[in-house]
Amino acid sequence: MTANLTFRLFQSDDLPAMLRLWEAESGWGAITEKQWREWYLETPHGESLVVVAAQESGEVVGQQVFTPTLVEVNDRELRALRLSAPILHKDFRRQIRRTDHPMIGLYLTAMELAVEQKYSFIYALPEYAWLPFFQWLTRSGLHPFATAEYGCLALALDENADSIDVSAINGLTVSIAAEFGEDYNKLWNEAKKSFPINCAVIRKPHWLNWKIGGHLTLEVRHASDRSLVGYVAVKKESGLLVDMLARKPEDLSGVVIAALRMLKSEEGRATLNGINSLKAMETPILRPLLRELGFAPVEFKFAFICDNLDPLLADETIAPEQWYLMPND
Repeated sequence: MTANLTFRLFQSDDLPAMLRLWEAESGWGAITEKQWREWYLETPHGESLVVVAAQESGEVVGQQVFTPTLVEVNDRELRALRLSAPILHKDFRRQIRRTDHPMIGLYLTAMELAVEQKYSFIYALPEYAWLPFFQWLTRSGLHPFATAEYGCLALALDENADSIDVSAINGLTVSIAAEFGEDYNKLWNEAKKSFPINCAVIRKPHWLNWKIGGHLTLEVRHASDRSLVGYVAVKKESGLLVDMLARKPEDLSGVVIAALRMLKSEEGRATLNGINSLKAMETPILRPLLRELGFAPVEFKFAFICDNLDPLLADETIAPEQWYLMPND
């Protein structure tokens, strides 16, 4: 099926074909050239690595985007790539567990380019339905991936906000973040040392402005000196907690409870466009607190994969259990 496909790096004159493929096959609708450039070419860390699958006629029938990120691994800043979901023409989506499937050609081409460009590893939070594919690749000996899965917890927001125990948020204020300034840089530096954070996407202000600027971000500060204690970012369209950070482990409950109290208020619910529950990925760091606050499992799962490209980087340093991970990473 893929014998006549060519896998190669995206070229600028591919863009019209990419936009047509996106509109017809992504399931998310059309995007503009401006959106494409903002999302994939003008990222905080440079242009994304984009690979395409093209037929002999030149028609582009598949694409995959790898967004550059900076990840801190045991106090080292490493260049990594986040894999986005592939977009394939409908004629090439079937029989995913085939060694000649275009998804494999796209990925292996990108991997070779990533090694040439000195990226240390590739990671992704793919749709859960893709996880068996990556596990199959590993079992088949085609390529090894570290994989993990996480549950989803949810809490109704339509209950009275006064039902929340406010003892953990005495002396704290919460408001909607207007911008991500230097105090967010200080917050990141304190958090990575105090938790400690062994492996995580670096949360500097320029990255936050690009990555979560369109979400509802609630910042929690000390009422006395206005110092930043933490933040919680929520996707307005779904109520998913996409990112959060606290200065210290002991601040975690205060940050989450302050944000939750705000979201349960009339003002908070109005900002979420009618969403009536807050959802979160059940990571080891958040699980005890969220369960204590009454979050309960729902029928949804998150997936995570990581692929080490650097022979000098130990696999265990970027294993899933080492990550401070959020859905927006």
